Parts: sequence; structure tokens; C-alpha cells
Amino acid sequence: MPVYIFQGDEDLVVPFKVAVYLKSSLKPDDRFFQIPGGSHNNLLYFDKYVAEMKNVLSVQDEQTK
Repeated sequence: MPVYIFQGDEDLVVPFKVAVYLKSSLKPDDRFFQIPGGSHNNLLYFDKYVAEMKNVLSVQDEQTK
């Protein structure tokens, strides 16, 4: 299964630089999503997060059929 990382660039709990470090370990099918202005617990209020999450879930749904 692919790995998806959603990271707000204003997260004070998990600093953005830590997520960028993890990004270097992702496999070709994995994805990293930077959410500008996002912090630790508010990503669901950002249009980019909602749109990308819908894409991720629809792809996963298609793969299980």
C-alpha cells in the first residue's frame, strides 16, 4: 500500500523539516502533500487537504474493486 503524508507547513508539534526528512524515504508510489498554512490539527479545514484526500480515497476504492 502506498504511504501518504499530509503535512502543514506551520505545524508546531511535528516541524515541517521533520516531514521533509521523511519524504526522502518515500517509495515511488507514495505521496507527500504540503498544506500551506496548515498546523497540527486543522488540515481538514484546508481545501487542498480535502481535495487530495478525496483523490487518495477514490484511488484506494478503485484498487479494492
